[in-house]
Amino acid sequence: MSLFKKASVSEPILPAVSVIICARNEDENLTEYLPKVMTQEYPNFEVIVVNDCSWDNTENVIDEFSKIFPNLRKANIKEDAYYKHGKKFAMLVGIKAAKNKHLLFTDADCFPTGNNWLREMAGEFSTEKEIVLGYGAYDRAPGLLN
Repeated sequence: MSLFKKASVSEPILPAVSVIICARNEDENLTEYLPKVMTQEYPNFEVIVVNDCSWDNTENVIDEFSKIFPNLRKANIKEDAYYKHGKKFAMLVGIKAAKNKHLLFTDADCFPTGNNWLREMAGEFSTEKEIVLGYGAYDRAPGLLN
């Protein structure tokens, strides 16, 4: 029998997080990348996809994934003939829809580097930090934008 107890390494307390994704005509990107966000190794998170006046299949893609992932929520912005808005408004709608205090933003055409992306990002929140920034590199591919 040992006289000393092994020190237990406890996992840091991770905050509940809301991931906000603004999507305008992003059905293909959401189909490919949203599952990578939804399957993160993280104890308590929700994902809000803001369907920003899409005319493609974006809304249906979100609806189908929400049947698989109960922590996926949708916020819709409908096209208005008199009021035009930019991405900032879609982000505001996502913020208002969020249930959690800690927010992470990403785009529909981005994907996490692995299953611990959310854990790594949220693990940087603290009482001393109000904003945590992450870096998203471009995938090298042929074409004008790369």
